[in-house]
Amino acid sequence: MIFSKNIHKTIESVVDKPHSVKHLQIWHQNLESWIGKLSPLVNLHLLDIRYTETIELPEKISKLTNLKKLVILNEPIKVFPEWICNMNSLQELTFRGTDIEEIPMSIGKLTNLKFLELGNNKLEALPIEIGKLSKLKEFRIPDNPISYIPKEIIVLPRLKFIGTAGTNINKKC
Repeated sequence: MIFSKNIHKTIESVVDKPHSVKHLQIWHQNLESWIGKLSPLVNLHLLDIRYTETIELPEKISKLTNLKKLVILNEPIKVFPEWICNMNSLQELTFRGTDIEEIPMSIGKLTNLKFLELGNNKLEALPIEIGKLSKLKEFRIPDNPISYIPKEIIVLPRLKFIGTAGTNINKKC
């Protein structure tokens, strides 16, 4: 279900059958108007938030215990929320086009992550704790002012792809 200014669905259409909603894309909407409506969405697997002008993600998102994929795209968020690192069901996490400058060390607790994208942010360094994500297959950090990937990340046993376009990493090799 996509909810944007161009699609004429209402929040009530989601609330009527909350157990049937598995995917929710909130684009160009006021995220605050959705927060109280999220808790009944117990079967939600994908939450995709784009262009909502959200400065801080609401912690109520952490109550979505079956969430497997969280996408945050083009939001003016400056701080990576620490509580996301307690969402153990996450398998895919995208934070792209934000103002985040730092990833917390607690990201190492997301042991079920298979895909991590942190592209087009303001990251200058990566925590070595990403090296604890033993299921990680794909790691993307394009378009960040970063120049180094810790070896703990590079040697992850299942890691098949590291995307570094638009960084200073390739310039040093």
